Amino acid sequence: MDFVAQSILALSGARVSALFLLAFCSLAQLTVAQEKTAMNPVADHHLHIRSASAAILLKEIRTAIDPDDRVEDLAAIEHRELIAALDNAGIERGLVLSNAYMFGMPDINPEKELPYVQAENNFLAQQVGLAGGRLLGLCSVNPLAAYAVAETRRCNEELGLAGLKLHLANSDVDLLNDAHIASLQTLFRYLNDIGFPVLAHIRTRNPEYGSADVAAFINDVLSQAPDIEVQIAHMAGWGGFDTPTESALGEFLAAFKDGRLNPGKIQFDLAAVVAEPDLYEYGKHAERIRENNKRLSSVIAAMPAHQVLFASDWSAWPPHPERRNKIREYAESLPRLLDLMPERLQQTYEARGFILTKNRG
Repeated sequence: MDFVAQSILALSGARVSALFLLAFCSLAQLTVAQEKTAMNPVADHHLHIRSASAAILLKEIRTAIDPDDRVEDLAAIEHRELIAALDNAGIERGLVLSNAYMFGMPDINPEKELPYVQAENNFLAQQVGLAGGRLLGLCSVNPLAAYAVAETRRCNEELGLAGLKLHLANSDVDLLNDAHIASLQTLFRYLNDIGFPVLAHIRTRNPEYGSADVAAFINDVLSQAPDIEVQIAHMAGWGGFDTPTESALGEFLAAFKDGRLNPGKIQFDLAAVVAEPDLYEYGKHAERIRENNKRLSSVIAAMPAHQVLFASDWSAWPPHPERRNKIREYAESLPRLLDLMPERLQQTYEARGFILTKNRG
């Protein structure tokens, strides 16, 4: 993923390409083998749907990235399309995330931000309610927003959602900024008080992101919420696997070892992490992806079996006419792309997230 970012920086300019990375954590479509595998994940732990309003916002973001790109109008994605994609992959349940945090993105801040945030969280709750128990929903907010705690309370008490999604990069959170840490502490204390789990994309915009950022998150933020379940998105990165992500994961593993974190409360998902080398045109890039996948495999092999979760990041940017197949194709690709014993990969496919386990309805 690091070289993808570099390529876009060269093509589009730093500000625009950064906006793209922040809005959509997986830039690379994961092209995968078509052969069937006997290993079917029990759940997909990182999924997205969107309202019509969110679709309009995404198009605005896409246009900001490249004004000359005549991107087609985007449509809402509802529960039926997601359920069809899960069925196609032989997966029973999914953890689906609200896009409400995007309306709090400081780079593109629509008027009347809070009503948009509330409407998107309402949309998610409605769609989850129509899914017959197949989906579990997490609302989302910008954690730096003045309404963050109040909207989280509403999601819990009025909407009956199962937890909170945070996207620190999209919300321009700086884990080395004392004021930002204070806002996160307030929110996490509240989450702990009400027992509300969180799925967090913790990689930030800091170009030097790594162990120092994660140490601040562990020591100053997670310490305020020792009793809740936490799922770390994208293996602590933002898609693909690179040196900053490996450094971030290393800090988590050190915290488990020295007792700063309870490994029984923390899990990591594989959403958009395992990339397809053959997607890229240049051989040097493909070789780098292969090496990154090997390094990722070594990290997974060293972690407890329950701690790494299958997740696809469906439906990630860009829109694709064969979106229905993407979860299945990603699941089928992992045996080929990861250097793991089949038994170890099967354990990941059979692992159930703490959030799903807590909410078995």
